[in-house]
Order: sequence, then C-alpha cells, then structure tokens
Amino acid sequence: MTADFPPEPKARPLLTRPAVTALIGLLTGALLVGVPWLVTSGGGAEPDGRPLVAPAALGELGRTEDAVAKIDNVRGQAQIARVEKADRETGARLSAAYGGAAAVVQEYQNATLFHGLQLTAVRAASLNCSRRTWTPRRSAWPSREPSLCA
Repeated sequence: MTADFPPEPKARPLLTRPAVTALIGLLTGALLVGVPWLVTSGGGAEPDGRPLVAPAALGELGRTEDAVAKIDNVRGQAQIARVEKADRETGARLSAAYGGAAAVVQEYQNATLFHGLQLTAVRAASLNCSRRTWTPRRSAWPSREPSLCA
C-alpha cells in the first residue's frame, strides 16, 4: 500500500515575508522623506548672496532713526548717524563671520525711546556648535575668547 502524501504547500507571496516587507518599507520611507529633504535643503553650506532687508517697523517699534527724528530731527542728526553707522558696521561684521552671507542689523525703538530691541538676521547655514559640551570644570563665566558658538 502506498502512502498518500499531502500536497506540497504553495509558495508564500513575497509580501508575507518579513524581510521583504521591511525592505519595501525602508525604501518607501527613504523616498518619502529623503527626496523632499534633498529638494528643499537649499544646496548646502554656500552662503546666499541675496541681500536681507529689515522691516520698517516691528509692531509698535519703529526704526531708531525714525523715532529720534520724530522727537527732534535737528538735534538728533548726530544720534541718527551713530545708529546708522553702528548698524551698518555690525551687519558687515556679522556677514564676515558667516563667510560673506547676507546679514542685516537694525535698531528699533518705540516713540518715546523707552523700549527697544536690535534685530540681527543672517542668511547662512547654521554653525555646528553641537560638539561643544559643558563640563563642571569649565567656568560658568563667559569666556573672553571670541566664539560664534557661545
């Protein structure tokens, strides 16, 4: 008497195999995340040469030059010149620190010159400051050495 063997099982579809499914998921994720990331990354570390322009006002704060001119245009000319020169020089230093990237610095004050702020903007790749770590042996006081990562 011959024994009847059960029929040979059918081959499993590829998608039911964990290794194949994981590989398909990895490739799909790489495409869905990687392609948009590369397209929108901006091309790397080269600074952008387009000029930056500071807005005329930030909320109730206007340019310091305008606020001083509203209070006393004649006697305020020296102050206006100092602020313009300081903003221009600080912007040039900031640009040089970022390898020639576009930078702008603008002082803003309210109408009474009581509240103010300085806008500092640069269009460049971020500095890699993640390698600096704080240890308890380092001084808590700021260093006198110039550093862009401080």
